[in-house]
Amino acid sequence: MWGGWCHPAAWGGAGAGWWGFVLTLVFWGLLFGTLIWAAGRFFPRARPAGAASEALDVLRLRYARGEISREEFEAIKTGLK
Repeated sequence: MWGGWCHPAAWGGAGAGWWGFVLTLVFWGLLFGTLIWAAGRFFPRARPAGAASEALDVLRLRYARGEISREEFEAIKTGLK
């Protein structure tokens, strides 16, 4: 019907122009960003094995210095496990 180059999209008037390009980038960026966020939220990384033992060492040191009471020590220790 339009005969090739006579189509309104060829003139640039009916197309989305730069806004279409920008909105496409925003759309795909939001989509991939949401997927990456969801993957991190539902599949968290495992804590390194040494992290809990290092925290327990610091906790023991604080208890030995008298910075925390026995009750605080036990409460924090159970929270680390």
